Amino acid sequence: MKKNSTHGIRAGVILTLCILVGTGAMAATEQDKSQAILDGLAWLSQTQVVSGTEGYWSYAYDGTLATTGAAALAFIEAGFLPGESVVIGEVDYGDVVGRAVTFVFNRATVDGRFAVEYSGFEHYAEDYNFDLDYSNDPGANGQAIYFEPGDSHRRVYTTGICVPVVYALGEALTEVHGPEVLDEPIGIGSPAISGLSYREAMQDLVDWFVWGQVEPNRGTNRGGWRYDANYSTSDNSTAQWGSLPLLYSKSWGLNTPAFVYTELERWVNYIQNGNGGSGYDHPWVYVNMAKTGGLLLELAAIGAPLEDSRVQRAIGFINSRWNTGPSNTWYGNFNHSYAMWAVYKGLENYGLLPTAESFGTDFRVGTGIPAAVGGYTVGDVRDTRISADDDWYSHYCQYLVDIQGSDGRWSGYSYWNGSLATAWYINILSAGGRVPPIGNPAVALFTTFEGDCLRHNDPVRHVAQYWYRNRDGIADPNTVPAEGVVVEIFLSQQLDFVDASGNGEYHEASHSATWAIGTMQVGESGEVWLETTVASTAGASVNLTCSAEVSATNLPDTGWGVDDTEVPVCDDPVSCYWVDSGQITEMGAATGLGWGDYDGDGDQDLLIANLGLNHLYENVDGVLTLVPGWCDDDEPSYGVAWGDYDNDGLADLYVVNSGVPNALYHNEDGVLVRVDAGDAADAGQGYNAAWVDFDKDRDLDLFLCNRNGTSHLFRNDDGVFLTVPGATEIVGTARGCAFADYDNDGDQDLYVSMLGANVLLRNDDGVYVDATAAPLDDNGKGKGVAWGDFDNDQDLDLYLVNTQGENRLFRNDLQGFFTDVTDSLLGNAANGRACAWIDYNHDGWLDLFLTNIAGDNVMFENDRGVFWDNTCEALADAAPLASWGCGFADYDQDGDQDLAMSVNTYTEASYLFNNTMLTGLVQNWLQVDLRGEGSNRSGVGARIIVDTGQLTMVREVSASGTFLSQAPLTASFGTAGATMVDVTVLWPDGTEQTVENVPTNQRVLVVESMGISHVSDLPNLSALAVRNHPNP
Repeated sequence: MKKNSTHGIRAGVILTLCILVGTGAMAATEQDKSQAILDGLAWLSQTQVVSGTEGYWSYAYDGTLATTGAAALAFIEAGFLPGESVVIGEVDYGDVVGRAVTFVFNRATVDGRFAVEYSGFEHYAEDYNFDLDYSNDPGANGQAIYFEPGDSHRRVYTTGICVPVVYALGEALTEVHGPEVLDEPIGIGSPAISGLSYREAMQDLVDWFVWGQVEPNRGTNRGGWRYDANYSTSDNSTAQWGSLPLLYSKSWGLNTPAFVYTELERWVNYIQNGNGGSGYDHPWVYVNMAKTGGLLLELAAIGAPLEDSRVQRAIGFINSRWNTGPSNTWYGNFNHSYAMWAVYKGLENYGLLPTAESFGTDFRVGTGIPAAVGGYTVGDVRDTRISADDDWYSHYCQYLVDIQGSDGRWSGYSYWNGSLATAWYINILSAGGRVPPIGNPAVALFTTFEGDCLRHNDPVRHVAQYWYRNRDGIADPNTVPAEGVVVEIFLSQQLDFVDASGNGEYHEASHSATWAIGTMQVGESGEVWLETTVASTAGASVNLTCSAEVSATNLPDTGWGVDDTEVPVCDDPVSCYWVDSGQITEMGAATGLGWGDYDGDGDQDLLIANLGLNHLYENVDGVLTLVPGWCDDDEPSYGVAWGDYDNDGLADLYVVNSGVPNALYHNEDGVLVRVDAGDAADAGQGYNAAWVDFDKDRDLDLFLCNRNGTSHLFRNDDGVFLTVPGATEIVGTARGCAFADYDNDGDQDLYVSMLGANVLLRNDDGVYVDATAAPLDDNGKGKGVAWGDFDNDQDLDLYLVNTQGENRLFRNDLQGFFTDVTDSLLGNAANGRACAWIDYNHDGWLDLFLTNIAGDNVMFENDRGVFWDNTCEALADAAPLASWGCGFADYDQDGDQDLAMSVNTYTEASYLFNNTMLTGLVQNWLQVDLRGEGSNRSGVGARIIVDTGQLTMVREVSASGTFLSQAPLTASFGTAGATMVDVTVLWPDGTEQTVENVPTNQRVLVVESMGISHVSDLPNLSALAVRNHPNP
């Protein structure tokens, strides 16, 4: 299968573009803005003029190139990249943006004037002792480039609008392919740019603006830009376009001479009017919103902080003219697209939010400025005069959504209309063209998975790459180290956490993982990873969104340390691993079954009880072979119970018969020999049986359920079974039984399902006491019962199968209290028989299988305590069959749990289902066998606790449970992503034994008070770190 990968620039496309500040009635919703962006892009895609490989938008005033640059930026910021096909309404947006970028890049031009001295242009020699040799330019290649619009009076303006295309495309490709893409050849455009990398091209564009800055000998007009490079005067309609490349230069770690910032600051100080606004070529000429937005951009370029009085006065001017419409060509705000774009660019560089933070200090944007008419202000959300939703960005977005034309375009105003206005407004709505400041860490999130789409339980890997700009590691003495850096990945609720790299810490409440990175110097980078699986509750044909964030305690939060991805769920997301092995072909109205290693070769053999001759299958390398003549008893049998009652290391067998004596088989070196069962031969209407060491005397005792008469507990006295008087002599029709330490006091209690009210017997130091209380006194004519910790809270819960009425799930709340938490799914009233807990998909949560005779069998998958029906493939095919017993075992020793199911008809064979999970899903597991020394040899009644660091799971070694059936004595754990776990065994004799750092994906043997070994290494036991704690 192919490996798929998604990344934020492609994943969100439209739906996660805008930054929404507030959600009140006045603020455009994400859906509103997304639809406006889509409609605007659709109009642009339909109006593009195509000429060969180029595409452009015609515009008056020699504005075609600038307009095409603005439109290309709109598509790139919306997530559409050249060469990546995304068809919307029969138009491939990848082609649209590709043609536009080609048009722009084809007009990249080497300025032949660069490095040439002209009289009247001093090139800063007098003021800065510059060396006059432009062959040693900042870009080190002796050239500077610009974008030629066809009119020398439009060069600075046009190049300034097109430079963001180079930056945005480089940033987008960086997020998809990583930072190294900035140093790869662009590959399209004129010879001036095609052979350059994105970083080199940006450096040559910066060189052009550096060289083109107005000369110091121009007096008060020095330090800005106008019309063309090295113009005789500056104006603040154009000067803002020279500031953007300076910000990009910082972001990519390029070279910009210090004098450029010094000269630009001279210009800023000159052009700002006393009212805070910006003039045109003099501070008193054409003072308006457009030029003041540009002034903020210039202030950001020179590094003026938010609290700088020049910044605050400029914001104050904008606030005082906020609710003004366009007039007299240059004035106004709303629907003046040039003004709105300039104001947006200026304000966003000081933070899109109405409050901003700089080095841990909150600053109010526009502190003390009166609210404008209509209540809107560029003020703090704490300003009681406005609501939190009435910030400037929400107002801009709502206004643009409201005035958009029905065809998707915006009309604009004066010179700035049609396609140019539409492109700029899309960029405002998508928060496009933003520049991450040099002093902020950045993050890129990558998500990989196998195949084209995801199914339930499929593994998904997330890698967050983070770095502290500059990416090339160039030190900036003005940039402080980032302190308290934290990376966080937020998961979709439909993805289950598995594992995290390094010191990653999972937080269930936020469904995220965090990594404390600490201090980072400029140029440092790193990555963290997170493993997840698709939750069983994930719906079909949906996209699962994850996001990554990086932050630092001493740096302003500008929203740039954020990225997200989306991964698709398949149309048929249910994962199924069940295959009919076809190994059982014998028929005989099967009742119960039991797994046990009767030949001592380490794998699980199987006995299936029938109403006729019982069938024993020897497991030879994963192939079950019928053992002929193992017994000649042709008696109606029901319950099956394997147990080493004489502690010789070989599994003996007890078979419950009906109307004839029950059979006890002693295992003599792999040969089962029927022996005297003593009182346990009970010739009543036997049904079910269970082994237990109830008195902790190191040998296994036996409990028998009878349908008619009295059920009994038989004590094992050196192989002789004697009836124990007392509460265990239960009169009535007993059907199912299961031992477990439900109260966590170290001994085995007993639950018995009855035709009448069920019974709970508590073991008090070897004496059973009736502890039955609601709701465990259920009267639903119970059969199968099974103990299991379904919610991973370290106590054993109980599932009860009823033949009349609903089944029940009782949650153990300790202190003798149980809560009925049955839902409509688990109730499943279908005349059930057996049930069995198992973590079949190794996610660390116990799943549940149920057999029925009046309805389909069901596999309930447990997704963190919530169950759903995952009966599929071979299980679903056999689900309608009247089934009685069931039991899980890893019969083929591949690490996952397979399922045997008895079918109670003479026309159908029983089933052995092979679990193929580990061929398609990488989940970890551990199987644990026990060998008792101070306890019974099999460890029956011992509690095994496995701690993965994320989950703590409990299993009890039991030779009982469910209905007529028995699982192996090997305890099985799914450990999800954990490859190393701690194992604790609480032995029946009170010994506590902990083995640390046990590798997963193996079957191990823990010997009481000795150590642990891989099963294949036996009998040479190699002890690991073992701590024994006798239980006082």
